[in-house]
Amino acid sequence: MWQPKSNSFNNPLSVDSIPEKHPARRFYTYWKKLCGENNFARKSDFNPADVVELLPNIAMTRLDYSGSEFDIILTLAGERIKDLLRIKGSGTYRKDFFSGDALEDRLHLYDHMAKKPQEKFFRMKAPFKGREFNEYIVGLFPFSRDGETITHIFLAIESI
Repeated sequence: MWQPKSNSFNNPLSVDSIPEKHPARRFYTYWKKLCGENNFARKSDFNPADVVELLPNIAMTRLDYSGSEFDIILTLAGERIKDLLRIKGSGTYRKDFFSGDALEDRLHLYDHMAKKPQEKFFRMKAPFKGREFNEYIVGLFPFSRDGETITHIFLAIESI
């Protein structure tokens, strides 16, 4: 069993423990509808108009296996996420956002979610210097571009 090296993922949650109005819980309901009988949703089925009120709390990452090392590319970050975490927007996890144990944990988790798709929820503190006082709940949701391989992980984040 995986043991995270950083403290980012040491407080997993079940969806039932998340308040119904929290964006992670609300996005979960939408994502499950998109999944149908699958353990992931097709990216082409995602319609921002269906979750307009959640868009500030949503981030989209693309899993990048094309280089010499696996990376996660943040392709979109809602305004609330930018405010909570004080990030400017897109970039790579490996080069722009994380290093050391925090990076290794994220690479492991996202790769695991790509190989064994299922949603994940965590209660955590912001992993960025100067933002550690922000505590939030994050939901991670696998999406596929081709209906077979997980190519994206969407995140829904809000403070608690």
